[in-house]
Amino acid sequence: MRTMEVVTEARVLKLDLPADALEAGIRTFASGGQWQRAVDMLEAMTAGGQCAQHDTALAVFRALADGQQADRALQLLEVRLAIARLPVSVLG
Repeated sequence: MRTMEVVTEARVLKLDLPADALEAGIRTFASGGQWQRAVDMLEAMTAGGQCAQHDTALAVFRALADGQQADRALQLLEVRLAIARLPVSVLG
């Protein structure tokens, strides 16, 4: 199965995936031009208390730029900046 299919199936079944697997799915969706799904997964990951690595976030921003989604990219950047300002103890 391809990464996208595995991640989609895991989400449908509400399975918890390790951060590496989530990030692989996010990057796959982003590189495949599916910025909506990439952003949804990144937001779900963040809401679950996990922080995506730089390369994953960058892939999402590139996908948003390619999709001409400047407003959405700005919203995502604001969220990431807010998270970066939190004390480490809050992040886990």
